[in-house]
Amino acid sequence: MTWSLPDRFLGPVFNSWAETKDAAARYQLLLGLFELADRPWNADAKAVFFSPELADRVDEARADLPLLRAAICVGEPGDPVPDWALDYEQLIDDHDPAPPIVGDAFGWPMAEALDAAAARGEPYDLSSVFMVMSSGVIWSQPVKEALLAHKDMKLVDSLGTSEGTGTGMRISDRKGGSATARFTLGENAAVFDEDGQPSH
Repeated sequence: MTWSLPDRFLGPVFNSWAETKDAAARYQLLLGLFELADRPWNADAKAVFFSPELADRVDEARADLPLLRAAICVGEPGDPVPDWALDYEQLIDDHDPAPPIVGDAFGWPMAEALDAAAARGEPYDLSSVFMVMSSGVIWSQPVKEALLAHKDMKLVDSLGTSEGTGTGMRISDRKGGSATARFTLGENAAVFDEDGQPSH
């Protein structure tokens, strides 16, 4: 199995896989990600996930992926990993991504701690922070802006349920704004009116 993903999926993919240790659950995640890819080779892809037996095919295709930043080999322990690819398990071990926060309940204390540290002249080192993901409760514009004041990063606000993910998403940064509860509907999600008709 091999597919490519647009850049907007990279952070959620990395966090979801890192938090999923059960082999069957990981397999289901892989299948879900395969459905997200609109075609096997996306010329705009920044990452390609592949199984070891398809390494030769991926190596040949790399020349057709000018924006490719990472080729990630997803296999079993002991499977060979090409020298031009990243070993998924090693990637997780090296980076240990943090779990998502829970909206304002986590965001306000984080912003207050950053403000206080900066006021003391002892700001936190945020050089390794490139994304913060939230799910579960509202993540308001003032809280997002308070965090972005300390660093321009991607704030990923995910809309979903315990039974399903991918309902909607909002990615905020300094350039793109940080509106409250304004989501882009997932491609496999729909909103219906009281008559059961799709709402546009």
